[in-house]
Amino acid sequence: MQAKPNERDFSIKIKHIPTGRQITFIGWVTSFSDSFTSTWNPVQVYGRMDPLSTFQGTQRKITMSFDVIAESQQESMRNDNKMNQLIQFLYPVYDKGTPTTLGTTSRDESIIAAAPLLQLRYANLVQNNGNLDGLIGYLDGVDYAPTIENGQFFAPGIANQMYYQQLSISLSFTVLHTHLTGWIKGEDDTFFFGGDPDSYSEGRNLQNFPHGGQFETDASARSRAIVGSRQGSASEDEQAATRARLDALSARPPPESAMTDEEVDEAYAERLEAANRHVRGGG
Repeated sequence: MQAKPNERDFSIKIKHIPTGRQITFIGWVTSFSDSFTSTWNPVQVYGRMDPLSTFQGTQRKITMSFDVIAESQQESMRNDNKMNQLIQFLYPVYDKGTPTTLGTTSRDESIIAAAPLLQLRYANLVQNNGNLDGLIGYLDGVDYAPTIENGQFFAPGIANQMYYQQLSISLSFTVLHTHLTGWIKGEDDTFFFGGDPDSYSEGRNLQNFPHGGQFETDASARSRAIVGSRQGSASEDEQAATRARLDALSARPPPESAMTDEEVDEAYAERLEAANRHVRGGG
């Protein structure tokens, strides 16, 4: 479900993890909400005005609505089939049974073999910032409503079967975090969200959790964290000057016509090393 570099893809992709089946809606998103809710356990203590509260966790829930419009009868039938599959994705996988000594199969379809976990992706708003793939979670429900006033198509040769031109779909998706979501303390009392980008390959992407965006270089992310940790020991002008110098040092050099890819990578590595030396206090 991961998009190719420099490829614009604003489709809604949903994968049913237990079966590996996937559907893709080419639709227009009409509403989007990303909610983060922190849970604390307050305990009231005698003599204290405020309770003693213990942090438990932060949950994330995404709700989105989108319209799917068909230009032809065939496309309306495909959209209807995708809608049917999406509803099927709400159901689990059951045990198919095990062979017996007599060669028959003993079925017990009351045993759930796999819960209906899903992977959902939509541009940078719904993606795993660690590996840039879709988010893992489950649907709380699906609302499906055809826009009747926009008309419908009738199936050829089949009585009493029609497909609407426009479908309005709403999803409520609870996210299950598959990477570290929190601050990690690094060297020099610096803090990085999701992990130190120097020691954790996906840490670089997690600096822009949850909705991605322009990625920083490893040295630039480290310099930003270090400058932020020294708020009390430097003026705003000094901090701005440090940021400007570090960003200039860690910026990737533009590919010159006379430079090979290897030479560009080597120049970039030298700038990163210079930025890291400056961050560590080596000038």
